[in-house]
Amino acid sequence: MAERLLNERKILLAIICDNVTELQRQTEIVKAAKFVLPLAGVFKFEARLAIKDRNLAITCNKIRRETDAKYIFFLTAHANDFGSAFLTVIFNAFFNYPKVGIAGLMGSEMPISGDVTQAKEIYGSYFYKDAAGNIQRHGGKVPLLYQSVHVVDSGFFATSEDIPFDENIGDDFFLAAQCCRYRRAGYDIGVVYSENADVIFSADKCNYTPKSGDEYAQQLNVFRTRYKDVVTPLVSICIPSYNQPRFFEMALQSALGQTYPNIEIIVGDDSTNEDIKNLIQPYLQRFPNIKYFFHGKPLGKKGLRNMHFIMNQSSGAYVNVLLHDDALGAEKISRMMEYFVRDLKNKIALITSARLLINENNQILRRINPWQPSEDTILSGEEVGRKILFARDNFIGELSTVLLKRTTLLTKDPETGKEIFDIGNFCGVKDVAYGDIGTWLNLMKSGGDCVFIKDVLSAFRQHSAQNTYDPVMRTRLYIEFMNYINIAWLNNVFLHNWNEYVFCCKNWAFFASDFKNIKLKTMSDEVRFFRTVIKKFFKLIAEGKYAEVFDCSIRFLLATLPDNNSIRPLVKRNEQTGLWEKADNGIMLYGEQMC
Repeated sequence: MAERLLNERKILLAIICDNVTELQRQTEIVKAAKFVLPLAGVFKFEARLAIKDRNLAITCNKIRRETDAKYIFFLTAHANDFGSAFLTVIFNAFFNYPKVGIAGLMGSEMPISGDVTQAKEIYGSYFYKDAAGNIQRHGGKVPLLYQSVHVVDSGFFATSEDIPFDENIGDDFFLAAQCCRYRRAGYDIGVVYSENADVIFSADKCNYTPKSGDEYAQQLNVFRTRYKDVVTPLVSICIPSYNQPRFFEMALQSALGQTYPNIEIIVGDDSTNEDIKNLIQPYLQRFPNIKYFFHGKPLGKKGLRNMHFIMNQSSGAYVNVLLHDDALGAEKISRMMEYFVRDLKNKIALITSARLLINENNQILRRINPWQPSEDTILSGEEVGRKILFARDNFIGELSTVLLKRTTLLTKDPETGKEIFDIGNFCGVKDVAYGDIGTWLNLMKSGGDCVFIKDVLSAFRQHSAQNTYDPVMRTRLYIEFMNYINIAWLNNVFLHNWNEYVFCCKNWAFFASDFKNIKLKTMSDEVRFFRTVIKKFFKLIAEGKYAEVFDCSIRFLLATLPDNNSIRPLVKRNEQTGLWEKADNGIMLYGEQMC
C-alpha cells in the first residue's frame, strides 16, 4: 500500500523526439525550465526523453511500461519553452475532477465523421513560434477552469490512468483512439484553463489544421471502423406498429436507409393480425440491428404502452420514436447527431427540424411547420415552453420529427414508482391524447435547449385510420392542452404571473373553438363526459371566471389520475369558496391576486 501511494505521487514528463539532434535540444530546454510542482513537497518529478519508435503509440506504450508514475505528461511536438506553472495547471484537472483520464491544453468534440480537423467546438489553445520568431496562438474558446471534451490535441496530453495505446493505428489518430479507449472505460477527457502560454511550440502542428491524402484517408477509415461505438454513439429508432403493413414497411425502410452508421431499430408490434410479423421476417434475416417484438394484441392506451415498451427495450444513447405511418429523410439522424456531439456543455435536450405533411399515397401536401426559421436555430427551454403554451401550437413537431437524448427520458412511473424510460409525462402527469407536447414541455422545463434545423428531415403522414380521428382522442386533446396550462401554472414553469395564465386560457378558448365543428355519429359515455368538461371551460372563460377554470381542471385531473399523483400536494381548497387553488396562494380569486 505504501509503495502504491508513493507511485501515485510521481509525475513523469515524457518527451518524444524525432531524432537525436532534437532529443539533445529538448534536453537543454527541460534543464532550463523552472517547473513549479503541484503540492510542493508531496509530488516527485521525473523527465524522460525518448526517440520515436515506428509510431507514437508504440513509443507511448514503451514509456508507460517502464515507469511506475501515476501521472504521465506526454509531449509529442517540439517545445521551445515551458511556463513554470505548466505541471500545476494540468495536474489541477486530475486533482479537482477525479473522473478525468486524459487532460490537455486544447480539445474538442469528436465529429461523427471521425475527422478531428472538422471539429466545430474547440476549447483551449496552443502557442507556437512562427517563421519570424513571433509567438502565435492556435485555439478556440477559453475554458472556464475546466471543459469536458471528447478528444485533445496530440501535441501535448497527460494521463492519470494506465490504459494501453492502440499500436495498430497511424500517428494522426493515435490519441483520438486513446481518448476513445478512455471514454469506453468511463473516464472523462478535459481541457484546462491556462492564463499564460505554458508551452510554446517551435511550429504549428496542431491537430485542428486541415489534413488530406490517401494515407490520412486510410487512417481515418480504420479509426472510424474500430471506434465506431464511441465516434458515432448508438441511436435507437423505436417503431411502434399497429396493423397497416404498407405504411410500416415504408417507415422501416426509411430507418434502414439512414446515412448514420450506428443504429438499432426496435419494433413493437401491437397488431391484431400477423401481417407485419410476416412482412418483417426477410428484414430480420438481412439486418441484425433490428429487434422485433410481437405482442399478439394491443398493449393498451392507444399505443402508448407499446411505445413505452420498445423504449425500455432499446440501448441507444439517443432515441428517435418513429411512428409506423411516418418516414425519416436519409440524413435525419446524421444531421441531428452532428449537433448532439458538439454539445460539450450538455445543454441540448432535443433536436427537431422542418417536416412535410404527406398523404396515404406518399404525395406531399405541404410543409407543416408554423414556425419557419431561415437558418438552424437554438432556442432556450423557456422560449419553447412559452411558445407552445402561448401560441397553443406544437411547433416542435410529432414524435417522429425529434431526436432525444436517452438520459433525459428517465423518469419515475407515477403508477409504480419505478424508474423507466418514458415519454408523454409533464411534471408527473401522463399524456393520453398527445404523447408529444407533454414530452417537449417536460424536457424544456429543466432549462435545456432545443435545436431547430431549418431543412426538412422527416414526413408526417395524414390518413383516416389515425388516432387523431378517434372520437375519444379528438375530444380528450382539448382537455389535455388545458391541463398543460394548469400544470405549468401549478409548477411555476413557463407562466410567471396570473395575467399570463389568463392569456393562455383565453387563447385556449380560441384554439378549442374548433371543437364545436366536430360532428360525431355516435358518442360514448366517455366522449359525452369530455364534451361536458370542455363546454364548462368555454362557459367559465366567457364569464371571466378563471379561478373556476383552474378549479375545474384540477378536479378533472384529481378524478382521473392515480391517488399518488404529483398534483395533489401542490393544491389546496379555499375554505371560503371551496375552489381548488395553488398551495402557495398564487392563484387569483374573483379578480384579486392573493400573492
